[in-house]
Amino acid sequence: LLEGVWTGGGGALGLDVARNGTMAVQGAAGSSSVSQLVMVTAATGESSALALEPALWAIPRFLPDGRQILVEQGSPVRSGPQGPLIVIDRTTGATQQLTEGTEGLAGAWTADGRRVRFVRFGQGYSEIVERAWDRSAPDRIVRTDSANFFFELERGPAGGWSALRFQASSTNRDIYIARTDDLSDFRPFVASEANEVQAALSPDGRWIAYTSDEKGRDEVYVQPLPGPGPRLPVSISGGSEPLWSPDGRALYFRTTTHIVSAKMSFSPLSVAAYDTLVSDPFVRSLSTRTWDVSPDGKYFLFVRTLSQRGAPEVIMNWTALPAMRALTATP
Repeated sequence: LLEGVWTGGGGALGLDVARNGTMAVQGAAGSSSVSQLVMVTAATGESSALALEPALWAIPRFLPDGRQILVEQGSPVRSGPQGPLIVIDRTTGATQQLTEGTEGLAGAWTADGRRVRFVRFGQGYSEIVERAWDRSAPDRIVRTDSANFFFELERGPAGGWSALRFQASSTNRDIYIARTDDLSDFRPFVASEANEVQAALSPDGRWIAYTSDEKGRDEVYVQPLPGPGPRLPVSISGGSEPLWSPDGRALYFRTTTHIVSAKMSFSPLSVAAYDTLVSDPFVRSLSTRTWDVSPDGKYFLFVRTLSQRGAPEVIMNWTALPAMRALTATP
């Protein structure tokens, strides 16, 4: 029917159709999208972009002390390694390239902030690599697996549990847990016919939040680690990309329009109150958490798309387009 329709992160599409046959189309003017990293003040919603050259940034993560940011270069909707992992100094804006080309993805800081664990794909296998962020020490291969492909890592406390997301098939994603110290003893935590993604571990390592589409839409749930135990639905009418507050007392999640804070009670497990925080027009993903909170809890870190778009157009009686195309193609 049409070519050159704008598309954005997370499946956004510049197209809408009314029942009376009217179509509104947002054209794509640029050949590719770029984005910037945006800091949003949690208390006020004020935003400011980091002083970086626009690029295709994705999946930002704060260093545990907040001084540096780990970020991927590539789309947040990814099916494999796509670009290097970059370490950014928040104070100076200086960048350090951690991986080469499409070597790695799904980076996660270690607790001491000196190293990064990331996923590297080989021919028929994936492995978790631990690398000093400044390349000052040799790499360590944490785990190699030829049966499963890792796409997300969520670090837990030392002596506790970490979470890994496996791609069980092209349409099925599951969350496994493993001991943080070696990741060798991994086992399924939530694995079903639904998609379970975006695992988030509480600061004390006792609770895990995640997104599941088992009800036909994304909702956020919380369970105790390492289980068994009760499962609490946290979002009410859709939610995704959960993230714990630094003090572990609240669970943030994204709705279609805002960031919501769920004040948690743990004895028994329940939501004590909800609070709608800042507006959220930023890049999101169906499978990976695309935002972060600073260690002091004062800022959220998002990705904002800067892709160019063409002028919007309105097409009347769009159902006649196939016949018009056929007529044009007739000699």
